[in-house]
Amino acid sequence: MLNSKLLDILKCCSTKQLTRFGEFVQSPYFNKNTELSDFYGYVRQFAPKFINKKLERQTLFAALYPGQAYNEKKLGYLMSDLVKLLEDFLAIHRFETDPSKMSYQLLRTYDEWGLEKHYNNTMREAITLQEKQPIRDSEYFYSQYKLEELNSVVFDKRRKRVYDNSLQKAIDNLDLHYLTLKLKYSCELANRKNVIATQYELRLLDEILLYLKEHPMDDVPAIAIYYQILMTLLESDDDEHFIQLKDLLNRHADKFDVNEARDMYAYAQNYCIKKINTGHLNFLNDLFELYKTVLSKKLIFINEELPHWTYKNIVSSAMRLQEYDWAEEFIEQYKHHLTPEHAETAYAYNLANLHFNRQQYDEALELLQKVEYTDYYQLNVKVLLLKIYYELDEIEPLYSLLDAFKIFLKRNKRVSEYQKNIYINLIKFVKKAIKIVPGDKRKAVELGVQIKEKKEVADINWLLEKVDEIS
Repeated sequence: MLNSKLLDILKCCSTKQLTRFGEFVQSPYFNKNTELSDFYGYVRQFAPKFINKKLERQTLFAALYPGQAYNEKKLGYLMSDLVKLLEDFLAIHRFETDPSKMSYQLLRTYDEWGLEKHYNNTMREAITLQEKQPIRDSEYFYSQYKLEELNSVVFDKRRKRVYDNSLQKAIDNLDLHYLTLKLKYSCELANRKNVIATQYELRLLDEILLYLKEHPMDDVPAIAIYYQILMTLLESDDDEHFIQLKDLLNRHADKFDVNEARDMYAYAQNYCIKKINTGHLNFLNDLFELYKTVLSKKLIFINEELPHWTYKNIVSSAMRLQEYDWAEEFIEQYKHHLTPEHAETAYAYNLANLHFNRQQYDEALELLQKVEYTDYYQLNVKVLLLKIYYELDEIEPLYSLLDAFKIFLKRNKRVSEYQKNIYINLIKFVKKAIKIVPGDKRKAVELGVQIKEKKEVADINWLLEKVDEIS
């Protein structure tokens, strides 16, 4: 019972949902089995963690059926029936949170019953409700499309010889729904190609981009924002797309739910990170301001938890601007919001990075020993170790690390070509840097020129600082 599907679902429910489900179970409309009500009443007392020895199968059965011999089959049916009831409740609860879907189903019923007056009144209410809704995402356009499509069908049934534009509105909103989703998913596919070594097909995208270039939809925030996001991915050398994206987000981010707005800002942040990694340090301030914005708007949390990658990126941006005190306060303030499975590693790595930037190398090395070598942190830890060995002038461990790092990059198929390229370039230039005799200005300047010409080098700003110090 402790590892059952029933408890897995109940653990995810809020206190309000658990209470509402109790009412749901007790309603004879949804449930006529009173044993299920007693069963849930017993289980509910162990919320929210649902971890207690009294939830073990035999103990639970004895509490529900005192004096009866344990019956595994009977308990199994009881659990299965309660899970089905819980899934029905969650589906209905989700449906109830979307008034547009409820209005649509009611309108269909009134149409089928021929209640024209009630249909018209409900349609007016549904349209008013839509207009008052602040969110203007793809689902909004889809809801508009469904209402207008229904209006068009009803109009045809009534056979009135008057002009009706509901079909045109249905088509227009369907186009907006499709274009929004097409651009949104195209952004995700283009982004994945930069992170994961794989290929995707973007069918009809050229035709859509050509259409939007000739017919801009700046008055539709969802399409305008996703268009600019996509262009930052496809035409990353043109910073104008990023400038327009920032402006659009500042003006329209509140027209999307928290999850979608967060993802939109993430694209802007990733653009800055990529630019910074290729030597465009003027994007450091842009990145830091974007992070401050998502913090102020409370967009950084996912299910009330802070993703460890966001935690790391915010710390890194602060330290690159030498905002060490701000970074330390952020690390400590938000460590308790990290996802539990990554909390210790994320906290240790970011604190190590802070100590490195404060030139406290021994403390940084000690903390790195606490970092688990997950896929996400392997590259970061290797680079930080590389930099520490370089700063400490530990040449032998540094050479060993550089060679092992290069082999790791070549063998690891999960690292994208872009990531392999920037890290291999870092390895190559570090090896060249440590061969230059301190004070040899000519060779140091030549190496600096090579690095700047290559552009795609991980931690390029740190590397250029070290080359400058050599000269």
